[in-house]
Amino acid sequence: MSESNIENILNKCKVSVYEIENTKTQTFINTRIKKIFVINLADNIIRRNYILTMMKKYNINFSLVVVNRINEKIHSYVGNEKITKEELGCTLSHMLCLREIIKNNYENAIIFEDDIIFHKNFKELFIDIFKNDYDFLLLGACDFSFQSLNKEMLYDNKKKQNTRVKLQIDDESITSEEESDDDNNSFCETKSFGSGTTIMFPEIQLVNEPIKKNMYRPHINAKRVYGAHANYYSLEGAKKMFSLESNNISFFDKHNPTMFESFKNTSFICYPNLVVTDISTSSLNHNYPFFSKSEELYYINCFDNFIFTDYNFIYLDIILKNKGVEIDENDTYESFMTRLIGYQFSNQKEREILKNRQVLDFFTIRDLEKIRLNI
Repeated sequence: MSESNIENILNKCKVSVYEIENTKTQTFINTRIKKIFVINLADNIIRRNYILTMMKKYNINFSLVVVNRINEKIHSYVGNEKITKEELGCTLSHMLCLREIIKNNYENAIIFEDDIIFHKNFKELFIDIFKNDYDFLLLGACDFSFQSLNKEMLYDNKKKQNTRVKLQIDDESITSEEESDDDNNSFCETKSFGSGTTIMFPEIQLVNEPIKKNMYRPHINAKRVYGAHANYYSLEGAKKMFSLESNNISFFDKHNPTMFESFKNTSFICYPNLVVTDISTSSLNHNYPFFSKSEELYYINCFDNFIFTDYNFIYLDIILKNKGVEIDENDTYESFMTRLIGYQFSNQKEREILKNRQVLDFFTIRDLEKIRLNI
């Protein structure tokens, strides 16, 4: 598809952008990232209220990109029957943000979707990761190959960080070879062998690519490594992704493998995920219902012993389905959410599980009032 056709399609999308300033002080994320976008569907009021409330709590300045659902005419104009209207809307929304990154020559940017859930230690994890520069990062991923293939990529990466290097020094030459430091001892040992000397240095790395802590690159045979809810791009990364989508508009995650291949030393998936997504509901019809087999397999395949309370979970769908329930004068966040869960689920065990998944001291009852506003 030509560049002019892509521009024509994007120009047909109905979009409104609002600059949200939550602080005049440069925070940990706005200092490091030049532009932050959050994509929201115009008719999804509860998610818009949620993202405005949550970003305020983190004092993050961002651009709220409110998009209308695409119509049948735009869908037919693209000419790809394999992509649904909802998936195409997601792709075009991301392309609109990518186009802004390129047009404004932003050094880097993050594109969030409005169902993101931050890790409880998001700030600390973010600061640690962004001590380095990258071209493409999935801050969170729906990686269905994690348990089968990619977990070993993560652990191999960590093992390499404990590599010691043995330098063989003699009168004629210097050669080197890696040794695995399985016992993690930190020492420097010198041994003499005739005219040559062997020196053991701790924490010296001789590898072809940088070693990254808490990050991994997908295995070459990995399948279904998805994630568009929290993507980081350098300017070059944004240009590459925009070019890939322009040449073949498709389900947005489809081009992730090419991005990892294009930026072999500067593209990674963060683990633990800095950001996850609420899979119980989806604007793309990709949701996994509570206590279903699909939900169970999602958490088994995509994570290693996923702990819900590591993240500031809130289930917006439970709030939406019980929007007629009034907040009492003496309600706390915990008491109100417990009541909503009780209305929706009759099984006591399920009630307890859902309540225990949520962090009950992050959002307040005032936050809930804002999230429920006008729904």
